[in-house]
Parts: sequence; structure tokens; C-alpha cells
Amino acid sequence: MKKCKQWISLMMMVTCLLTVSAARAEITLKLNGVSTRFSGDFTQQHPDVRLGTGDYTYYATTGEMTSDMLLGAFDYDVFELSNDCIDYHVMMEKGYCLDLSGSEIIRRAMQQLHPVFAEECMADGRIYAIPYAIQLNYLAFSTAALERSGIKDTAIPSTFPEFLDFLERWIAYLKANPDGDVALAGMTFWGDPSFYDANSYTEILVNELLENYMMQREYAGETIAFDEDELVPLLDQCYQIGHELYTYDPGVHTSYSILKTMQSAVNTDYELLSLRLDGTQPTLIPVYVRLYAVYAQTQYPELSTELVEALCQNNWPLYDAYLYQNSEPLLNPQYDREIAQLRQMICDTQRQLENKELESGEREELEMRLEAQQTLLQKNQKDENFRYLVTSKNLEWFRTYADGMIVRMPGLFDPNNEEQANTFKQLKARFSAGQLPAAELVKELNRLAWMMEMEAM
Repeated sequence: MKKCKQWISLMMMVTCLLTVSAARAEITLKLNGVSTRFSGDFTQQHPDVRLGTGDYTYYATTGEMTSDMLLGAFDYDVFELSNDCIDYHVMMEKGYCLDLSGSEIIRRAMQQLHPVFAEECMADGRIYAIPYAIQLNYLAFSTAALERSGIKDTAIPSTFPEFLDFLERWIAYLKANPDGDVALAGMTFWGDPSFYDANSYTEILVNELLENYMMQREYAGETIAFDEDELVPLLDQCYQIGHELYTYDPGVHTSYSILKTMQSAVNTDYELLSLRLDGTQPTLIPVYVRLYAVYAQTQYPELSTELVEALCQNNWPLYDAYLYQNSEPLLNPQYDREIAQLRQMICDTQRQLENKELESGEREELEMRLEAQQTLLQKNQKDENFRYLVTSKNLEWFRTYADGMIVRMPGLFDPNNEEQANTFKQLKARFSAGQLPAAELVKELNRLAWMMEMEAM
């Protein structure tokens, strides 16, 4: 009897262990917008955990995401957040994200990040996310293109009024030199001639003026209100200059462009164009930040936190080079292979030239090819941009402007709110087409800003 009881107890223990094992094997961490490519050895460490990436939900606004969470329809453990459509500070403050402050790995990462990015991961002194990617968005100025036009030693504008002064000088130069092949914004800027018309330059100037005006107020912690005395004269200048540019500037009839829209990459071949309204304001660069967070209601907080730790420790080096303060230049992992390929091509060409039966035309062609290959090899061996994915010059540029990087939350005239975005776009288009005076545009913008502020209360 005693042996029977022992046998039954043993079988029960085995059954329990098998049940627990089976339950563990069924664990799935559901991910939304999270790439497992950089999760390191997490799956090896947890062979009983599956990372579910197949089901993806796009959330265009903060309200859409929080509504799903409130209704119990948010079925993810670890998820992506991005400031281009989600005000993740609201989500952190309202308790939708799991507090990750207990992780030593994540705390250490926060200390090493550039402060602007660490701040995006925190609320009330607690850590709720890690950053994994950033995208810079700014307007750049090509001194090389300007020099090609024939203008030398021109100071790069550092404020919006200085930019307008430069444009007046540029128009005067175009009037005196009508056959130039350099545009303020050429085909490379527009991408397609169908995007370019009589109001295009005015629309660019108006958009840059208003966006920089709002951005400076946000950075200063001020509510968005449009100062008529300050903006109306500048808007009138934008209208006049924009239409003159269309008349005299080559536009889409050339690929050479003084202005360049920079997104994501740091390119030190171009100068940052600061369009602050006056010299007392800081130079700001808008940045999109992408974060990983854990849902506060997850059934697996420890496993989810471990996954975020793994994602943090194994992130793409190209992004980490800019996210962290003490980064070193990042070598191009393909550099040695690409140099070896070039050398092999040179050897192949030299071998072909050893053929004494080559006709003169073939020999001349091979000699030209060999010269081009040798020139390319020498250039690539010396070019830091070829040897490195992130150069020391890139990092120096980034650190120079890091304090002025601003991460803007969806707010006034949010592009993801179709009604707001369309109204804003239509007002700017009407002004650019001469259908709305500058003073009326400012009044309409203030009216809309007030209405949206009331709706948000």
C-alpha cells in the first residue's frame, strides 16, 4: 500500500512537471512593430518562448491605441511607439506602459544615451521604454551647388529673415544670369515635375516659416499662438519671393539644387540651414524617435522586460552610434571585401592587357578602364565615408547639434488627423495662391488653434 501511494505521488509530480512544461512551451510574447532581428540570444535563452510577430496593427493616433487598451483589444506584450503619430508621454503618464526602472541593463543604457533621447523614455523619473531608432528631418544648404552657379563666399543664412535676404540676392543674380543650371530647389528636390507649379516655392517658404515658428514655441514650453505683428510681414515676403523664384529660378529644369531635404542620415557634405526667427533662438532639428515599450497589462512582465533588454543590448550599431553619447566611429563591415573586389578587378584588367593580340581600340578601352579602377581604389582607400558607416566627422556634427534636437509630439495640425491637416494645408495653399491675405491667414490659424485647445480640455 505504501509503495502504491509513493508510486501515485511520483506520477502526480511527473504529471505536474509535464503540465508546467507544456504550459511554458505555449508561451508566446506577442509583438507589434518589434523586429526580432536584433534580439540576440533571447530565443536560445528561452527555447520555450515564441516571439509572435505575424499580427501587426497600425495605430495612426494616440487615441486609437489607448482605446484598444481600455477596451481590452490590445493584444500585445512588447510594442513600438513613434512620436510621428503617438504621444507616448501621455501613455507613460497614464500607466499604459510597464515600468522598466528595475532593470539594471536599461538603467545603464539611459545613463549613456544623449539626454534628449533618454528623456523620451521617461516620465516622472521612471523608465518606460528604450529607443532603437531615430530619424533627423532638416533642410540643408549646398555650398557646392551655390559655387557652381557662380556665387562665391556667401555666408549661409542662420535665421529665417537672413534666408529671405539671401533669396532676394539669389533672384537678383538669376535676373542678371538667366542661363544658369543651378536652382534653389531643382528636380532632385521635387522628385517629379508634377509637384512643381507657380505656388510651389511660396508654399515651401510659408510651410518652413510656420513650422519653425511653432517648433520654437513648443521648445520654449509656450502654447501655440500666432503673432500677427511678427508673422504678417514675413508671410508677405514669402509670397513675393516665392512667386519671383518661380519666374526666374530654373526649378525642375535642372538637377542641381542648393536646398536639400535631409532625412535620417547625417551628411556633412551639406550645411544645416537654421530657420529660427531670430538669432536669440536656438537652432533646432526635428527628430522622429522610435521606442520599444512593454504593455502594462502583459501576462509576462519579466519575460517581456528581458526581451527589451536583449533588444537594447543588440540594437543596430548604425542607430546606436547616434543614440549614445560616447560612441566611436563605426567601420563599414563590407570595406575589406569591397577593396578586395576592386583589387581583383584591377588584376583582371591588367591580365587582359597582357594579351599582345589586342586590337588598338580594345587596348585603349581596357587602359581607360584600368585607370578608372585604380583611381576608384585610391579614392576609396582614402575616403573616410567609404571606410566608415559613421565617421568621426558625422559624430562631431551630431554632438554639436544634439542639444537642439527636438522630439515633437502629435499636436496642433497633426498630419495623422485628416481634418486638421487638410484645413492647415488648404489655408496655406489659399494664401500661396493669393486667395487669402496674410492677416486673414494668421487670424484663421489662431482661431483653429483656440478651437483645438478647447477640444483637448
